[in-house]
Amino acid sequence: MRFEPQTNSAPTAYRHRNHPGWIEYGIGAARRPDRIHTGACKVTSRGRAATRDTILEVLRTVPSAIACPLCRPDSELGLLDS
Repeated sequence: MRFEPQTNSAPTAYRHRNHPGWIEYGIGAARRPDRIHTGACKVTSRGRAATRDTILEVLRTVPSAIACPLCRPDSELGLLDS
């Protein structure tokens, strides 16, 4: 008997969560943005979906927010190019 690998038939937009990224918030009363992820990052499922402009604004203005070192949303969205 021969087994064939299963392929994911879901459309690409669904697999990539259909948005540019996630903003993961810290815990506590302040709930400041903590970490930023690309839409395809599998590291976390916490957080809220965000637009490209919102992600760039958070990375530029919130000193405590860092880009995920695995999915690198800062380079993916072109922040390092500007």
